[in-house]
Amino acid sequence: MTDELQQMIGELSMRVRLFIETAGERQYAQQLKDKDIAILVYLEKKGEVSFSELSSFFRKVSPSTVSNTLKKLYQKKLINRREDPHDLRSNIFSITNKGRQSLAPVIDETTAMSRALAESLQLSAEESNLVAQVVRRATQNFDTWMGFSEDGK
Repeated sequence: MTDELQQMIGELSMRVRLFIETAGERQYAQQLKDKDIAILVYLEKKGEVSFSELSSFFRKVSPSTVSNTLKKLYQKKLINRREDPHDLRSNIFSITNKGRQSLAPVIDETTAMSRALAESLQLSAEESNLVAQVVRRATQNFDTWMGFSEDGK
């Protein structure tokens, strides 16, 4: 990695931190917080999942935090919970229509911000593809570093 690239990544990282800090913890419809959104997005993507699968995916989050978040989302009727027919001690979770409706403004806002940022860069098609590849690789590395895992490993 060149010194300039390292410096620019550091500067971008600092600006992201400042943005997050100045924005504060956002609350959306149903008083959703970032951790609520993360779980709802995961459930929307995966369909039905067990508590152990959620805990495996969010490895850096304590099981009690995942459990408390699930309880809160269930009480707000944003997720469904049912017994696992293969293990009666375990529950299966899924997002409800109300959960999807609560998630929609978050997804819309993220899409609008992403579009505005991408358009402001005024990249050629070739540059855009290259940046997309770099961001994809950075996202995969970040997910690995944070302990996020699609396969529970």
